[in-house]
Amino acid sequence: AEGAEYAVVPYVGNLLKSLGPVSGIVGAGGNVGAVLWSFAIHRQLAGNGDLSLPFRVHGAAVIGTALLIPFVHFPQLGSMFFKQTDFSEEQPDGAAPTVTNGQA
Repeated sequence: AEGAEYAVVPYVGNLLKSLGPVSGIVGAGGNVGAVLWSFAIHRQLAGNGDLSLPFRVHGAAVIGTALLIPFVHFPQLGSMFFKQTDFSEEQPDGAAPTVTNGQA
C-alpha cells in the first residue's frame, strides 16, 4: 500500500505543479500515521493476549487501502478503469498550455 501511495505522487505533483511539497506531505504523513497507528491500535490490541492480532488488523487495513488505489481518478489523465474525462487544453494551475516539439 505504501508503494501504491508513492506511485500516485508524480501525477498529483505534475497536475498541481508542486511535486516537492506533495512528496513531502506524503512522506511526513506516513511517519505521523505510523506513530498514531502504534499508539491508537497496536497498544490497544496488544493487551488481549493474542500477539498476532495487531498485525492481522494492520494487514487488513493495508490491503483495504491498497484496493482503493486503482479507483483514484485524475480527470486529465484517467485512471486504471476509467478514461480521461477532461480534454481541455488549460493546465490545472491556470497556466498556458506547454509547447512540445513546436505544437501546443
